[in-house]
Amino acid sequence: MEPDCKSYYAVTYSKNDRENKSINRDNSTEKAVLEVQGQGVPVLQRVVKPKEFSYIQNPELHYYVRWEAPPNASIENKPFDYLVAIPPHIENKPTPVGLHLHCWGGSLNGGYGWWYSQQKLGTTYLISTNQIPYDWWTGYHEFYYMSEPSEEKWKEGVVRPYTTTRILSFLDWAAEKYNLDPTRVFTAGSSMGGSGAPMFGIRYPDRIAWSLGWVGVHDPGNTPQFTGSYERVFGKKDWGIKYENGTPVFEYYKDADYLRKHPSKEIGFITWSNGKNDGAIGWPQAVEFCQAMQETRRPHLFVWGLSGHGQRATMPADGGERIMPLDIRLDQSLPAFTKCSLDDDVGSGRKLTTPKEITIGKETRKDFYDGDSSGQINLYLYWDTETITDLRERWETTVALTKKAPENQCTVDITPRRLQAFRSRPNQKFKWTNSSGGKKIQSGEVTADKWGLITLNSVIVTKAGNRIVIFSR
Repeated sequence: MEPDCKSYYAVTYSKNDRENKSINRDNSTEKAVLEVQGQGVPVLQRVVKPKEFSYIQNPELHYYVRWEAPPNASIENKPFDYLVAIPPHIENKPTPVGLHLHCWGGSLNGGYGWWYSQQKLGTTYLISTNQIPYDWWTGYHEFYYMSEPSEEKWKEGVVRPYTTTRILSFLDWAAEKYNLDPTRVFTAGSSMGGSGAPMFGIRYPDRIAWSLGWVGVHDPGNTPQFTGSYERVFGKKDWGIKYENGTPVFEYYKDADYLRKHPSKEIGFITWSNGKNDGAIGWPQAVEFCQAMQETRRPHLFVWGLSGHGQRATMPADGGERIMPLDIRLDQSLPAFTKCSLDDDVGSGRKLTTPKEITIGKETRKDFYDGDSSGQINLYLYWDTETITDLRERWETTVALTKKAPENQCTVDITPRRLQAFRSRPNQKFKWTNSSGGKKIQSGEVTADKWGLITLNSVIVTKAGNRIVIFSR
């Protein structure tokens, strides 16, 4: 098609293998339509109004199809289905939206955990799509639909992020049509979707405010049962196929490596879970991801236990599983908590010579790795998203322990991340204070590190709340 050309259209139909070719004003355009190049508009297929969907009462479901082409797919005219689920209660416009990524065997209709909401249940849009091919919500080789996998052939090409690109492309269209808030977009999923959600959030932090993942893979090349699944779309691990930026693809999608290679890159808040006894996903790779989040001082919450592939993630601020109670946005800074005195021991991922036996109710389960059999990192800490001050020479936030915290106070390192106006240069010095109940309980000086990050060490945080202030000397 030539760019910006004019065309006439008619719609016909077939019945009993015979096409009705009659054309009239009811099924054809009377005037020429101006065509322009682009991805095309999603076509509404049907509207469904169930009494309940994903445990939300009285939503409205809009189903679309769009025939995708590069860069949204590796070939032209590849159809993908999409769902836009409209919540029963829209409290604000523009509205928050979650990109819900289903598990293995799931679909756009389910398999992503819950229909998650921000602040109040049933007030957030849901967008989902089918995972085709099964690339764990990442990308696949540009020759995937053109040739059988072979080392010689596939080394001529690269892996491209077709899946994430097409989802963001659909989001852009949906955001305009449904008045969605681009600063309040999150990703969420379980298993395969629990792998994709954090990977998505880490690599597209300019689009994703926060992410939630149940029992996901964080290192595609080192998961006991699913490396082969990634190899079907990436190519064999030992082939050394590259991602489009030249990085070996299995290295690019290893979350710990990515975080460590980009220590100053800002990402949103990530909450996730893994089972220590999840033999299919693997425990050591989850430990390494947690270690990298701590080392690079990213905003995160991690829970683990012996519930295997059923281990569920939780929200901060005692939000439970379904509702994010904090208003986490792209255009607002947030604190990263590390080395909290209430954290449990995640261990090193080292396998024990003799497994520990743990009794849970009437059932005895085995723990094959060092560290605590169940635990949390940063579960009891939260911050007030409504009272953050982010000015060029001053940053403030209120942090606190939740009511469910086992102690009335703790100590924790705090690093401001995703700063908007506040500026810090490498080796620049700052003063800081910590006040509670109107009284100053800590103060000191701090020097920004070589990346310009400021970390306050051993900050006292209480259930009553603490106001943290950092300002230029």
